[in-house]
Amino acid sequence: MHIMIAVDDTETSIDTIHTARRLFGDDADYTVASIGEPSAYLAAYDPVGVTVFDVETLDVDQATLAAARAGEAAHRAGLDAANIASEVGAPGRQLCELARRLGVDVIVVGYHDRGWLSRLLDPSTHTHLTRHAPCPVLIDRH
Repeated sequence: MHIMIAVDDTETSIDTIHTARRLFGDDADYTVASIGEPSAYLAAYDPVGVTVFDVETLDVDQATLAAARAGEAAHRAGLDAANIASEVGAPGRQLCELARRLGVDVIVVGYHDRGWLSRLLDPSTHTHLTRHAPCPVLIDRH
């Protein structure tokens, strides 16, 4: 069984990895995935107006940071044998695409309780996953 665990830069990501291991055991194949922020968001804020952004370089940098974040979370949770995956873009969409490409059986994602305005302006990753993922989605609510 191939399990993909979506992580971000919060401490609850470690708990989500522990939950997945507790439920699926040590014999499952794990991929720990993290999605980097798109460069369009990063390049949009330039208070002085003189910075020239190389969008491709920003995307590579964000993918590298996302991979490091996923690797660190896996290591801290004791899952050193996990595959590490990173993408840049909208998290829900990118995780769905990654799950399709990797042939994932289950996606495990943490839950962050956010206010109604935050949900309105930026729909949650787990909501996107439950509607569009190519496989079952387990939401870890801590």
